[in-house]
Formats: sequence, C-alpha cells, structure tokens
Amino acid sequence: MLIFIPFLTVALVFLDLLGLQKEDHPTLTGWRVALLQAVLIAGVFIAIQSEIFSLFHVLSLPYVACAWLLALLISTWLGLRNRLLDRGWRRIATSIHSLDWFAIASLVAFTIIFLLLLVIVLIAPPNNTDSLLYHMSRVMHWVQDRSLAHYPIGFEPQLTNPIGAELIILQFRLFLGNDQLASLPQWLSLILCAIAVSLGARLLGAGRKGQLAAAAFAISIPMGLLQATSTQNDYVTALWLIILAVFVLYASQVEPGWAEILSISAAFGLGLLTKGTFYPYVVPLGIWLGLHWIKQRRWVVILKRGTVIALVVIVLNAGYWMRNFITYGGPLGSPQWVSSMTSANKGVLKPLASNLVKNIVLNLATPSAQINNTIVDLIKSNFQTSDPNVANFQLYWRWNHEDIAGNPLHLFLVIVIVATVLLLVALGRFKDRHLLWYTLAAIFSFVIFVMVTHFDQYGVRYQLPLMVIWAPVFGIVISHLNERWLVPLAIVSFFIISLPYVIFNSTRPLIAMKNGPEPYAIHTLRGLDVTKSSSIFFADQQMLLFANWPELRKPYAEITQAIQDNGCKQVGLRIDSHDLEYTFWWLLKAPQSGIRIESIYYSGQLARYADPSFKPCAIICTICDVRTRLHGLDLFGTYESVVKLYVGDSYSPLEDK
Repeated sequence: MLIFIPFLTVALVFLDLLGLQKEDHPTLTGWRVALLQAVLIAGVFIAIQSEIFSLFHVLSLPYVACAWLLALLISTWLGLRNRLLDRGWRRIATSIHSLDWFAIASLVAFTIIFLLLLVIVLIAPPNNTDSLLYHMSRVMHWVQDRSLAHYPIGFEPQLTNPIGAELIILQFRLFLGNDQLASLPQWLSLILCAIAVSLGARLLGAGRKGQLAAAAFAISIPMGLLQATSTQNDYVTALWLIILAVFVLYASQVEPGWAEILSISAAFGLGLLTKGTFYPYVVPLGIWLGLHWIKQRRWVVILKRGTVIALVVIVLNAGYWMRNFITYGGPLGSPQWVSSMTSANKGVLKPLASNLVKNIVLNLATPSAQINNTIVDLIKSNFQTSDPNVANFQLYWRWNHEDIAGNPLHLFLVIVIVATVLLLVALGRFKDRHLLWYTLAAIFSFVIFVMVTHFDQYGVRYQLPLMVIWAPVFGIVISHLNERWLVPLAIVSFFIISLPYVIFNSTRPLIAMKNGPEPYAIHTLRGLDVTKSSSIFFADQQMLLFANWPELRKPYAEITQAIQDNGCKQVGLRIDSHDLEYTFWWLLKAPQSGIRIESIYYSGQLARYADPSFKPCAIICTICDVRTRLHGLDLFGTYESVVKLYVGDSYSPLEDK
C-alpha cells in the first residue's frame, strides 16, 4: 500500500497547483501546465531527498516513505486550508465536460496503447542489455549500501553516468522490494510527453485537433514505444527536454512569471541529471531564450533569472558532480571517459556531414541486406576521406528492438515539417516568429548533438528526445493545411502503425513471432525478424530476463543456485564490463535475501571505496581462464565454459593465484 503514497502526493500537488491558478493572471495556465509542474516538483523532490538521505547512509524505505508521507500531509493541508483541492477538482470536471466526440475517440485510442504497454511493464522484468549492465545494477548497489556513494565496480559507467532516471527507479524499488515497476518511469514519460507536446502545439497556435495530432505523433514514435517498457533513460530525458522546450516557448512569447522560470530551471537541472546527451540537446533552447532576454535589455531581471536557473541546476546536480569530481577529477567522469564519449580530440567540422548522414540513415534500415549494403557502400565511398571512422559503419535491420529500431516515417514527416514551416513563414502565413525559432532550435539540437557526441552504431536511441520535440510543430503544421479529414486520418494512421511495436516487441512481446508452434505466437511474415523472446504470457520470468542473452541463462542460473545451496551470504564478483551484473542480483534475490554482493575487480582509483570487512565465501568469475584458485578460494565449478565459481572460507584480497 505504501507505493500509492508517491502517486497520491503528486496527484494532490497537481490539484493544488491547478486550484492555485488565476485565469486573469498573465501566466501559463491549464491542467496540463499544473500536471507538468507537479511532475517537475516530484522530480526535484526525489533528487534532493535521495541526496540528503545518501549523505547519512539512510537511503532506505522507512526514510523515503516518511519523506513522501510528509509531502502528502503538507499538500493535503495546503489544499484543504486554501480550498485549492476543490477548485482543482472543478477545473478538471470542466475540462472533461468540454471534450467533444473526436477528442474522446482519440483519447480512447491513446489509452489502448498505454494500457497494452502497461501490461508489459507489470509482467516483464528488465531485460535490456544496458539495464542489465548498469541501469539496474547501480540501483541494487544503492539499495544495498543505502547510499549513492561510489563503490568498487568493474564497469565504471555505473558511477560516472547521470543518475536521474535510476533515482526514480530506486524509489519504486524501495517501496515494492522488487523490480516490478522498474520500467514505469519510461512508461509514464511516454504519457507525459504526449501531454507536453499537445501543450506545445497549443502555444504554437494549434487547435484541439492539432494538439491531438501532436500527441499522436509523439506516442507513435517506434523507438519510444519500444523503450516505454524498458529501464533505459531516453524517454525520461525526452520528458525533461520537451517540458523545457514548452516553457522556453512560452517565455519567448510573453513575460514569464517565477513559476515558469522555476519550471525552466527544474527541467534543465533534471535533464542534465538524467543523461549526458541532454547537454547538447539543450544548447539551442538556451541560446533562443538568452537572445530573447538580451533583446529586452532588462539586465537586472536577466541576472536574477539566470542566477535562479544556475542555482537550481547546481543544487540538483551537485551531489552527482561532486562524487565524480572526487573520484575522477571531473564532474562527468575522467577526462579520458568524457573524451571517449564526445568528439573531443577527434575534430568536429570535418566529419560533421558524415555523422549527420550516418545518424539520419540509422533510421532507414530495410529488410533487404542488399539495399542496406548499397546504402552503406554509398556512404563509405562519399565520406572515406573526411571521416576515417566511416569504414566501421553498418546498417542493421531490427525494426522491433529498442536498441536499434529506426523511425523512418517520423523522419520523413520531420523533413516535410521543416519544408512546410519554411514555406509558410516565407508566404507570411504565420504572423509571429515563434514557430520559426522553435523549428530552428529543434534542427540545431540535432546538429549540435551530432557535433558534440561520438557516432554510435546503436545511437538511434539517442534520437528519441529529438523526435519528440518535433511533435508540437507537426500539430501546428497539420492544423494549417485546412483539410478536415487530414487530422483524423493522421491519428488513425499513427494508432495503426503503433500496434506492431506495442505487440511484437522483440524482447518483451505480447504476441511472439515464432516459426514453431507456441502459445501466444504467430508465424513471422516474410522480411520480419522473429522475436527474441516468447510471449510475456508464456515465458517465465527467467526466460524474459535473458531474452537478449539466452545462452547465458543456464550457466548463470546454475552458478547462483550453487551459491544458494552452499548457504553463502557474501558474494564477490570478478566480472568484466560486458557482463550482465544485474542478472546475478536478480537470480540471488539480493539484497532482500540477505545476500551481499560486491565487486572485487576494480581500478586502483576505486580502491578507497572497498570495504575491508567484506570477505566473500563465493566468487563469481567470468574472466578467470584456467585458474583453480582465486583469492584463497578453491574452484567449485565451471558452468558452460562461461563462468566459474570459487567457494571457501579463507578469502584473502592479496592472494590471487
């Protein structure tokens, strides 16, 4: 029952904010504004309370639950004392009564998609490769340590990568004691992004139908539908980016109040806390807002606003930055790590055209290997002199996999949108320049992202936020085409094309695509890949966990069962950066089972975080070759030539034979 406290708190904050709005006041109003601001408050609250509790090593259920309960009581007291809850409820009722049949039908279609995805969230365990490597693994270390402090680990991105999305997962993990709701942040982000883009379309001048079309565009992005049931963080990043874009758009249209300034600050800070790619995403929005304020020449006001934004961003990120700085000498990790993830020391302008083309083409893989190879050869032949890395470029057809699925239709629509906006602006169909500024910001977000980050063969997932921010522009453009049938056709089409990505997710399918007889499965169509997993209604949890790596299921299950049979409660890990650490936590039911897991294989700069009292009675090793003894423990067994288990009670950190 405790899990309902955070949701109830956010709901009451939402009603309080809605009841607080004054229709005659020159500020952004409406239920969507109140909801997005309530979400920002929740994000800030999670970040701050996590850091505070972490300092005292009490980041655990009792303290987190008390914090939420206190927030619930305060929001209830404020709402009742000032009659905010009553006004909020009445405004919600008014909004519902104003819906027409078209809006209701559209919302029903959206809800069908949301509910189908929610079924996957509730049934399937996290099984994305990055989730098993570090997203979920870091959450388990935090739960075990009751702190966000750095710890010894072989895969150091667990420590260096931004932590925002995982902090939300941590809250659900503490309340439930399991990972059943671990994918909920991404699913909620899908819904909230749809709401935010509809608000953005309204600010650009779209009517209700255009706003619904914008929401349909955002909901139907293939990469988004696939990620909405995972514990990745690109949709959470997209949420903070589109909220920031909406409030920047508003601040460029009218004089913003402090509520809008604080909303900009919170979205900015939470975005930086969530993913490193947010840094380049946000640059054009910052330039747009900065230029708009500079034109006003109100230097004192600008200074006050800039100070508030900077302070909020620093407060939200200070803990994460400081831990990295202490360990690695930089807020985002070591200079070598940052350099490896960016274009630093690689040049920017020379390969820019090549990287732009490669990132765009990632969305255009086809079922035909011949066509894909032709596209790849064409790119290599044109850019081999300016981009030495182009030789490694490949194009893979995996239409329903969350790491590599392209967004060809939405890419085509973005191109059409850009051309239409430029044409309409040139023809004078838009009297103001806000649409043009927003469009330019969206374009340059992609350009700067390509300039700053290194090209990633699987980097199409990073483009999800960049697709989402185009949805408001789609809504206003389709509204100005003056075709009564166009918006309904667009929404119906988006709904239809969404269903395959919802139903046939490669690793978490509602219905599997298999060539053999199996419940909840169909035979594959020509040109379509089989799903990696059986249906979530048929496969057991362990099968789903290893959907991407089925060959590891048997040895990992056997080695963890052997540890449990031996009654060992302290388990050491000697694993490499490519090993799926979270699967060991999951199979051992740690830490709730009483089993403690720590890495005994780590770099020298992490030695300061090692606990000298930790003496494992079992060591799982994936990089031990022919060793028969490790740290004083004897070899117990080798499983499928993949992983070894060492068992004993004479652990010595100095003995490594």
